Amino acid sequence: MDEKTLIQLDGLKQYFPLAKTGLGRKRRFLRAVDGVSLQIKQGETFGLVGESGCGKSTLGKSILQLYKRMGGEVWYYPETGERIALSKQSKKQMRALRKDLQIVFQDPYSSLNPRMTVGQIIGEGVTAHGLYKPHSKALQSYVLEVMQKCGLDEYALHRYPHEFSGGQRQRVCIARALAVKPKFVVCDECVSALDVSIQAQIINLLSHLKEKENLTYLFISHDLSVVRHIADTIAVMYLGKIVEIGKGERVFKNPLHPYTMALIRSVPTLAQNKNSKRIYLPPTTALQDNESVGCPFAKRCFMAKDVCFSKPVELWEGEKGHYASCHFVDMPKKQKEAQIDGERE
Repeated sequence: MDEKTLIQLDGLKQYFPLAKTGLGRKRRFLRAVDGVSLQIKQGETFGLVGESGCGKSTLGKSILQLYKRMGGEVWYYPETGERIALSKQSKKQMRALRKDLQIVFQDPYSSLNPRMTVGQIIGEGVTAHGLYKPHSKALQSYVLEVMQKCGLDEYALHRYPHEFSGGQRQRVCIARALAVKPKFVVCDECVSALDVSIQAQIINLLSHLKEKENLTYLFISHDLSVVRHIADTIAVMYLGKIVEIGKGERVFKNPLHPYTMALIRSVPTLAQNKNSKRIYLPPTTALQDNESVGCPFAKRCFMAKDVCFSKPVELWEGEKGHYASCHFVDMPKKQKEAQIDGERE
């Protein structure tokens, strides 16, 4: 794998204002993305996991400048060797960069124009970026070629989205994104609305296209089993912050953050062993923990001590290339598991 950095985030922030609840009250914000820094290497699949509402989709859309960021920066490193600050690009400049930076949205039912045929949907971006002339035979041949790569039959060219199943619609979404020959694709929960059997087909399709087209993915999902299958690097997100990041198998075999441990144990399994027992996490509100001074996970954590509520924590390297934002990142795994079992009993 090429270790060249393609996308880099430096302290990216995306806050959403909340309504004031009384006279003279200070304006509050929901910190959907709160100072995230990471690097996505060229040719890898970077998995981003976390529970609903943690800021995963907002992070993906902020990278592509679909949301105007509140702070930090997103850097893009094209093949020319330059470094481009995406937030500083004009609308015209950003429009040109859309060719390299694409997204597959979560809902294949609402992300396709119902008044356009499949051929028009896939060809729209191709003609907008000047790759082929509108209504030309060359354009139609190219669209059919892209459709074939994405597992769509030729008869679909002149049909409308409502005539297809969810899996076929998601293939249309993938074909639309890949038709402009991008370098980087954000896959935003792109299999969550599909049946398990269709999910496998789409995951295999994405993996095949990645190798064939030399693509780089940011794969966003709340399904750990899916991410484990496809991702080279995994980052775990909690309330707008990255709490753990490392190579895929290392994160699963030796989770360093208690939240990651809880997520992994929540995955249904047929094996009846200690590691399959779930960790109970008490409910909480995103806003309360989002504005906490210490660790945002402290109120739900089975390992929490006084320091967790009073002292901020950054990402620490627990093992080579494997980081977690926990004051007890160096605690042996057996000791953590003993605390889990003791808390549950």
